[in-house]
Amino acid sequence: MNILVTELIWPEGLDELEASGCVAYDPDLWRDPRRLRKEVEIVDALIVRNQTRVDAALLESGASLKVIGRLGVGLDNIDLAAARDREIPANLRSAWSAHRRSMTVTRYDPVELTRFCGEVFVSLTMPREDAEVVADSLVRANLEGADSNGMSRLPIYAQRIREGRISAQPQIGVDRSGSVLRVDGGNALGQVASYHAIEAAFPVARETGIVGVAVRNSNHFGTAAYYCQMACREGMPLIATTNSRRESLRGAARKHTLAPTP
Repeated sequence: MNILVTELIWPEGLDELEASGCVAYDPDLWRDPRRLRKEVEIVDALIVRNQTRVDAALLESGASLKVIGRLGVGLDNIDLAAARDREIPANLRSAWSAHRRSMTVTRYDPVELTRFCGEVFVSLTMPREDAEVVADSLVRANLEGADSNGMSRLPIYAQRIREGRISAQPQIGVDRSGSVLRVDGGNALGQVASYHAIEAAFPVARETGIVGVAVRNSNHFGTAAYYCQMACREGMPLIATTNSRRESLRGAARKHTLAPTP
């Protein structure tokens, strides 16, 4: 499979794509529509973010194009009607995820998969409670269709722990001031830091009626929905947000100024 990536994406994303086929990566290609139409002539999959304009003319050039993967939020840069006319799926991550799933018939039992994932983290010296939280987060992401935050993250997390870039046994600190908690994640996996932060927040919310939590010194934390679900099980509403490095361009900007996350 020939895959064309026209905008900046993380190295981990490229690694995942390269496992599926031959990847041509040109993060500035979206700036040159004429060259983009030429490059798309021979590709099976087109991976874009928010800057690449996928219009009818571009789709017409992609005679072999089978799927459009839109990374990030929104579809305003894709001519969905033209894509439907060509019977090319295009819908955020789900189009690419569906295409990836169609390439294999392998299915795993989620209970066994969660157990396996947890044992991997335990083998890396992570406490079992933390390992089970991370494993549950990853498998739930796959079950809910958020594949980019699912089991594909396991080898990435494991490698970073082995390299010492993420702490398997973090010292997590919580400092309270009224209804505000400041949490030092101790360079933990984001799921671990966030889980302990929210567990610390529940009694404060019951006591005062509301709590705000800020977590620092952490890492990638998977799907924000996972923590909202934790709160729902306690009968509480939760708004969960995160930050990330600057990757998005706006207008004619030459520098990345905004993060793709809310």
